[in-house]
Amino acid sequence: MTDYKRFLSLLYPDGYPAQWEDDPKIRDYILKLGTYHVDNLVREPDRLKHEAASLQEHIQELAVSNYRTFIETAECSRELFSQFNSIECKLDMLLSDIPKFEEKCKEFGEKSGDINEVRRLNSLTLSKSLQLLEVLELPQLMNSFINDGLYEDALELAAYVRKIYNKHSNIVIFKSIVDDVDKAWLTMLHQLLTQLRQDLSLPKCLQIVGYLRRMQVFSETELRLKFLQTRSCWLDECLRNIPKDDMSNHLTKTIDVTRVNLFNILTQYRAIFNDDEHSPLVGDSSKNQNVIFYCWIKDKVKQRFTCIMGRAATEILHRLLHLVQRSI
Repeated sequence: MTDYKRFLSLLYPDGYPAQWEDDPKIRDYILKLGTYHVDNLVREPDRLKHEAASLQEHIQELAVSNYRTFIETAECSRELFSQFNSIECKLDMLLSDIPKFEEKCKEFGEKSGDINEVRRLNSLTLSKSLQLLEVLELPQLMNSFINDGLYEDALELAAYVRKIYNKHSNIVIFKSIVDDVDKAWLTMLHQLLTQLRQDLSLPKCLQIVGYLRRMQVFSETELRLKFLQTRSCWLDECLRNIPKDDMSNHLTKTIDVTRVNLFNILTQYRAIFNDDEHSPLVGDSSKNQNVIFYCWIKDKVKQRFTCIMGRAATEILHRLLHLVQRSI
């Protein structure tokens, strides 16, 4: 390798390209020249000129015979260059749009997460559809119980609904269900009060008042007043149904109906409202529950007595009632 470099230095004292030292073709040619005789070396430049001219003619022949290929190659090269330039511009645009694309991908990922959460909730809702349907049908079931007179079941169902709402008061649908149940609750209250305005046996009265107590709509005093008010409506209705064709018979029947029904109401009241249990009024211990019923009896007797005997006997009745009050 050292001899090869020395030989190049001798041939080219003014210097030579550095890549010749590593070019195997030049090295082989230089080593081949070292084996030539002097005559061969003298003829070598002419031979090289002749070979170069031959190669030039051959190249020209190839160019003439294959000019179409060269033209197509040039056009292809130009087209490729143009396309590469276009691709480079588009790549630059792509690189500039990559941050926006990353941001959009992030937004899509967040939205996809929300969609997956909604899908999970929908799947859970579908799997619990039967239970949800039962909950949504609670107001309808409440109305069915009330329409069928199953007040015991209605009270238990209402308590169950309110218990659920207390646990899940933040859920809107439970608020709607409670509102619907409360509307049915008022319907039940109206039905019970309507039944108290009818002819009832003592067990039925006890049952209805028991339902009203459990509903906790009225206080104990209000419940007594409401009971007397509804039973008064029934008593007045009984008296209105007495025929008025024969006045003497009408008076007799009025007295009998008043006596019998007042006795029934008295019995029902004493059985339902045990004064031993509820002697003082809630929040006012100075009053006695007997006063409520006594005032009602006084009003009814006075009303019937006035209707039957006339206004002239009102003062006598007042004195008798005063004596009855003192005895009570």
